[in-house]
Amino acid sequence: MSCKTDFQLYKESIMSLQTLTSVAKNVVGQYDHAGKQLVGAWRAGTTRAVGAVNRRFAQVVESRALPLATDDVKKSLIDAQAQIASLVSFGLGLPARGTDVALDRMSRGVTRGIDRVSETATRVESAFSTTALDSASKLALPAAYVSLQVASFVDRSTGQLCERMSAGLEPAAVMPVKRAAVSHSRRPSRKA
Repeated sequence: MSCKTDFQLYKESIMSLQTLTSVAKNVVGQYDHAGKQLVGAWRAGTTRAVGAVNRRFAQVVESRALPLATDDVKKSLIDAQAQIASLVSFGLGLPARGTDVALDRMSRGVTRGIDRVSETATRVESAFSTTALDSASKLALPAAYVSLQVASFVDRSTGQLCERMSAGLEPAAVMPVKRAAVSHSRRPSRKA
């Protein structure tokens, strides 16, 4: 049986707490990154949607014979619609920018909280020469690793979604909506 000095016990407890701390910080980082990837997918999706609207509008305007619409008027219509779509795209991007800022603040706050708890636990253990917190952290470590695996899976999945949205893949085919039959029968109008 080997005898460990107080310093060795202290060093092991710090390593255990740092491991739990580093896993917890990694989990926070994974979720922060996943959130940012979702925001990126939102941006890519809105860009694709606005681009699709622009292309479709241009096709409709150019393919139809509009009365009193010369090629210059059609070009002006297409340009005006593109400017409006740009404003809409900018407006849809504002919440994404706010979400990025909120994710950064939340991640920094949680990471600072983890650091404070770890530092406090280390000070308590060294002040009372106890290893109870070390034992608790060792018991919590398997659950922390599971949380890290879940966070990694979420991060990978959101990365795949972001890649699909950014790759310009068309969304799944939408089933055409059947229009309701419109009756063209006219009722006799009443004269006053």
